[in-house]
Amino acid sequence: MDALTFIAKLVDALAWPSVVVVVLIFLRKELPSIVRSLRKLKFKDVEMEFGEAAVALAAETKRVVPAAKPDVKIMGESEESTAARLEAIAELSPPCSHP
Repeated sequence: MDALTFIAKLVDALAWPSVVVVVLIFLRKELPSIVRSLRKLKFKDVEMEFGEAAVALAAETKRVVPAAKPDVKIMGESEESTAARLEAIAELSPPCSHP
């Protein structure tokens, strides 16, 4: 492969990624408002929905699932039995992947 062929293939491979980066740089101030107005994103087999549906889902989850209270004891249980049960649950749950 000579130098000109190498350069041509390199330009061909980097053309679209370069265009995307340049467009993102030009739209960096408007990008947050564009993303907030985004409702649905579909690419091949992947489909994601955003916007008001996500906000409604979050509100419904907060309404249905009560906030955890740290000092809540189960009726009739001592602190030791509650701690033992929580330790057993912690042993069964998968390890956390983030630091």
